Amino acid sequence: FMGIPNAMDVISNIAIVIPAVYLLQKQKKLSLLSIHILLIALSSTYYHLQPTDDRIFWDMLFIATTHVVVLSYFIKDEYAIILYIGSILSVVYWKQYNDLRPYILILTGIPLYIISLIYKNKKVNNYLYPIVIFGIMARVIEHNDHYVYKMTNNMISGHTAKHITGSIMIWFTVIVLIKLNKLK
Repeated sequence: FMGIPNAMDVISNIAIVIPAVYLLQKQKKLSLLSIHILLIALSSTYYHLQPTDDRIFWDMLFIATTHVVVLSYFIKDEYAIILYIGSILSVVYWKQYNDLRPYILILTGIPLYIISLIYKNKKVNNYLYPIVIFGIMARVIEHNDHYVYKMTNNMISGHTAKHITGSIMIWFTVIVLIKLNKLK
């Protein structure tokens, strides 16, 4: 177990699988969203087993495209397709030019846009707080990776904790989509 490089980063991807399994049980079928959430967990595992820029490309790709899949429940299909392609291009752009700005725009812009659309909806507004809180926590924890590692007696890195907080954010996102009857 501990002989695996980045063992906790690998194992913590189980937390990301949980919302996908929940979604599969609720929908009783594979959906684009459940597939994308599973692909995040798989590509993250692939990356953490042997971290390289080539491997992180896939992790970033599925994170970006999953954001657009969630957005697709709120916009017209033709816009979603264009943004899906744009999310892929944001990762290609990062790989080519080492510039994360388009990727970060997707990761921050899409959730902010969705929240701006639904924050007044009484069915879901209480679920938006954990999405925002866990989303911010994920970024802060990851940014302070070494402090988290130190605070947990070198057991859990900020990145591992980000997987866990990110999975909670995904879980609440799935719940919001269910409550809004966006998932069939």
